Amino acid sequence: MKFKKTFSAIAIAICYVVLASSCERENEARSSESGEDSHNTGVDCMICHKKDGNGKGIFTVAGTVYDSIQKNIVTGATVRLYSGANATGTLLATIPNDQSGNFYISNTIDFTKDVYVSVKSRSGNIKEMNGKIKTGACTSCHGTTTDVVWVK
Repeated sequence: MKFKKTFSAIAIAICYVVLASSCERENEARSSESGEDSHNTGVDCMICHKKDGNGKGIFTVAGTVYDSIQKNIVTGATVRLYSGANATGTLLATIPNDQSGNFYISNTIDFTKDVYVSVKSRSGNIKEMNGKIKTGACTSCHGTTTDVVWVK
């Protein structure tokens, strides 16, 4: 009898872990270079992609990459987050942008610590932000109070 209770408790615990992890995966989001399903280019993604928001997935970092004239989207770019300025320290995240020029992830990023951004174009050009960021809602500033995110 003791064996059956222990076995049942273990089986219930395993089911809970499997269900909980599959629920977490449903909320995960990540852009991909070949992705074509993102939308609202240039708009603050976090307006909808937040807890209790209308968008699918909760984004922690999201935005749009433009070219150097800051009018046309760029595809094939990669956004990298580092713990140190000028692409130094620990690489925290690598985020490819998609066919709409958008990039997004749902990974946990601790913005209370130092987070710096580096954007690399398909041709290898790199543009880095000078200051650390406090939010992953890139278009909440870029395109409103500062230039859009861009790379040559």
